[in-house]
Amino acid sequence: MQAEEFILILTSFYEIRLKEMHPEERMRFVNQDFSQLDLDKVQKSDEYQKFQQEVINQSRIDFVGLDFSKSNFTKTRHIILESSQKNKLFLNLTNATLIETNFEDLDISGSLLTKANLARANLKNVSLIACFLDLAILMNANLTNADLTGANLSRANLGGANLGGANLTGANLLGADLSGANLNGADLIGADLTKANLERGRI
Repeated sequence: MQAEEFILILTSFYEIRLKEMHPEERMRFVNQDFSQLDLDKVQKSDEYQKFQQEVINQSRIDFVGLDFSKSNFTKTRHIILESSQKNKLFLNLTNATLIETNFEDLDISGSLLTKANLARANLKNVSLIACFLDLAILMNANLTNADLTGANLSRANLGGANLGGANLTGANLLGADLSGANLNGADLIGADLTKANLERGRI
């Protein structure tokens, strides 16, 4: 997706938003392909500057509460998803393709990531408190120092994932695949590891 296409999507969203429709009707970006989109480049583009002046008159892209179900973020770069609270973002990313997406240092606590494909994604230092990651694919993902307190990771595929220093206190890992995962320094107090596969896992 090119910057120009993305601006058109944003414009459409904000036009609907300004009509003050029901929240469920104005918060959907379903089936959009954001693959290889550089949001840093978007925000510096002439098109976005014009969009800011004419439509929203604000300094950043605000995606709070938007539904990205089944959307594709493969290799998205510099994904800057912020709200009025610094680095705080709630997303519905159910079934979304997020392969190699960078979410480093973001707070997406409580977000819905059921069945999302986060293979090789960068989730370093990300707050995933109480997130729904059941049946998610997190193979070889970087979850170093991530906060997964109370997260639902039941039947998630974490094969080869780096969970070094991660906080998994009270997390639901029922039937999760942790084969080959790095759990060095991870806090597993109160975590449910029933039927979890820890073969070749490093604890």
